[in-house]
Amino acid sequence: MGPGDVLFAVFTLFIIIALVASTLSRIGGRDPRLPHKVYPTVEHKTNKRQIDNMDEQRRRSAQALAELRLKGVGLDAKVELQYVFHSDKESNAKLLRSSLLERGYRVEVQRRVDGDNQFDVKGWTTLVLMTETELIGWTGQMCRMGIDFDCVFAGWGVDGKKP
Repeated sequence: MGPGDVLFAVFTLFIIIALVASTLSRIGGRDPRLPHKVYPTVEHKTNKRQIDNMDEQRRRSAQALAELRLKGVGLDAKVELQYVFHSDKESNAKLLRSSLLERGYRVEVQRRVDGDNQFDVKGWTTLVLMTETELIGWTGQMCRMGIDFDCVFAGWGVDGKKP
């Protein structure tokens, strides 16, 4: 193995690391292709419960995608997803609503019937490509938005089924 081969191997490894880092940053946060507007967020610290919820939601998304594949949803399918967040403060729910509207999502805030000062933020997305990378990335973005606005991303569904 000559010096040229070593240089080629190092260059190839650098490219692979850059691609993986780019994919991971998109999965864990805001999609850089979307326009970004800064909204006031609620000051808080991310806690273990929120991190556990993000892990659980990503696991559920992968599982739901596998079920959709069995029902014939292909890799190139684009689907509108129904989503739900929960909040214990109407002001936080309304801030989250504004951010979701900016994404072009249909969204409404409703007071929950099963509790005092509990609010649901729910609606429908624009079309989402049903690949594992896109769906898990979208799920991470929704969880991060929940954290940013001190709300909890409760999940998603399709065809009118509750998340």
